[in-house]
Amino acid sequence: MKPARDTRWLLAAVCLAVGAAAGCVIWLASGDDAPALPESAYCWGAFHVHSSFSDGLGTLPEIAAAARDRGISFVILGDHGSPNPAAGALDRTVGGVRFCGGSETSHPDGHLLVAGLNRIPRYVLPPFPPDAIADVQTLGGFTVLLYPEWKKFNWRYWEDDFHPQGIEVLNLFSALRQAEVIQQIDVLMTTPFGDFHILPALRRPQAEIRRWDELLARGMTYGFYGLDLHGGFRSILELPVRVPSYRLGFGLLALGIRRTDAGDPMAAVRRGNFFSVIRAAAVPDRFEFYARQDGLTIPPGRIVSGRTDLEIEVAVSGYATRTVLFRDGEPFRQTDAGRLELADAPDGMYRVEVYLRDHPSLAMGVPWICSNPIGIGDRWTHPPVDETAPPAARSAIDWKRFRVETDTVSPATLTAAGSDGEFTYTLTRPDNPDNPRWCALALREPLDLSGGRGVYLDVRSDPEMRYNLELRSGDRWYYASFRAGPDGDDRPVCIPFRRFYRVGGGREPLPLDAIDGLFVTISSQNAVAGFSGRLHVREIGWYR
Repeated sequence: MKPARDTRWLLAAVCLAVGAAAGCVIWLASGDDAPALPESAYCWGAFHVHSSFSDGLGTLPEIAAAARDRGISFVILGDHGSPNPAAGALDRTVGGVRFCGGSETSHPDGHLLVAGLNRIPRYVLPPFPPDAIADVQTLGGFTVLLYPEWKKFNWRYWEDDFHPQGIEVLNLFSALRQAEVIQQIDVLMTTPFGDFHILPALRRPQAEIRRWDELLARGMTYGFYGLDLHGGFRSILELPVRVPSYRLGFGLLALGIRRTDAGDPMAAVRRGNFFSVIRAAAVPDRFEFYARQDGLTIPPGRIVSGRTDLEIEVAVSGYATRTVLFRDGEPFRQTDAGRLELADAPDGMYRVEVYLRDHPSLAMGVPWICSNPIGIGDRWTHPPVDETAPPAARSAIDWKRFRVETDTVSPATLTAAGSDGEFTYTLTRPDNPDNPRWCALALREPLDLSGGRGVYLDVRSDPEMRYNLELRSGDRWYYASFRAGPDGDDRPVCIPFRRFYRVGGGREPLPLDAIDGLFVTISSQNAVAGFSGRLHVREIGWYR
């Protein structure tokens, strides 16, 4: 019999308190003098970890101590920011652990993890997902889709032009947050006394895997097991409660790379030459998935053409396994032996899931190991079509119709530069977050954009910057983002109307026949304030 709702929540509160106390005791008892783990062919990494650079409880040295204790040699951060200025481009070894920069960025359609940047831009990453991915690639990084199917942050943009480099197939703590209350209580009561107690709460991430396969139909996409680890949480009184601890999380899920790649783990991750594993269930003695072609060995993360053989090897002490080879999202071959070979594999996108048979805690349907894919064929080599404005279908707006508007302290001017306009501005640093700074080119006139496809801008910017383009209709405001630099080609920036978001909401059809304002804006909400810039305006208008 299930207890009444009030009774259940009372029980949950008591058990949470007991579990938190037990977790704190275990955390305080853990130290850096744990016995060394045996050497293996693989190095283990942790993906999606929050630190004190945002809302995590641990500093890098504290996180490094917990990672060493659990045999984790590299950590990919996921600190909040757009991107996070301290963690976004980090590449540092602390306490023998390699920290790779990463930021969890928020967008109207959900969250992305942006990793491997070679620099932090002055501007905020754009809201439109394909634009954000393109910007990250320009900055030397890659993107991983987070929480694809968690109802709190579920991803909402799945158009054909959306193709991140990776997807979080399993997010440990969002999976636990979605478990039944009684199951959550059991986890909190028992997990501090052993990692394996958390395993019965895991279920096969079926919806996430389905989304992964949908992305794979468009091209190579890597799958990640992520921790979403904060080292605990802050109580109502802002006191740190270190449950679940970093030490606990690092023992649960990991990315595995070959030890020969230990010198530059991020390079292996960028190539897709890694696999995800639930280490709390078992640690593999061996896992290999590769293609053979013309005497060459081809690892995961690659797409090849021509006659190709596939080979899989699995070895683990103490457990029987089942290995399933998926092709284009469907089971293709499987074996309960430790080896599977497929000669002359037909075209398709292949990946591997390995299950532990008769494990006492991990359900059979939960992938213990998840490989990255190997693609065979040439159907993924076609680049997406870039939408441009037909030159003959433009309706230009004379730049002299625009006026300058600013906050009370940020100066700006619009002057002639030959036949063009030059918008010069200084974005003053805000004295507090509730008092943003902004400068704008404003056109407060009725515009009938019905029948149009989007807005175009022929502009140059020094320095390179992202600006917001706003369309207003009464009290309804819509915005998009565009990037401009000092150099450019002859094509204008084209922003289709479908890329606009409602301020305070998602996308909706724009009232194109009732637009009463068009603004080009730079502000402390879409850029790092405290600098001067210049936007050279050749032409602004809309296209059909």
